[in-house]
Amino acid sequence: MRAGDAVADITGAIDYGLATSTTSGAGSYKIHPTAAPVIARSNPRKAAPELPAGNVRVASAKVMNFFTTFTDGTNAAGETGKG
Repeated sequence: MRAGDAVADITGAIDYGLATSTTSGAGSYKIHPTAAPVIARSNPRKAAPELPAGNVRVASAKVMNFFTTFTDGTNAAGETGKG
């Protein structure tokens, strides 16, 4: 299934419980189907894109948190002594 697909007919029991096996966290509703549901595929997967010719490689790095204070000792929120 993909985002945008729809379930046309479903029959089963509705259950409410924790989303995980831990004893904390939010609960969630679940449907336990008693028959195979009918899924309408309205968002098909696209074909794999063709690779362009050449040997270009792209890389990136997030360095936003490396520099949290300015040269005058303040940060972006105007606080001092936080660095």
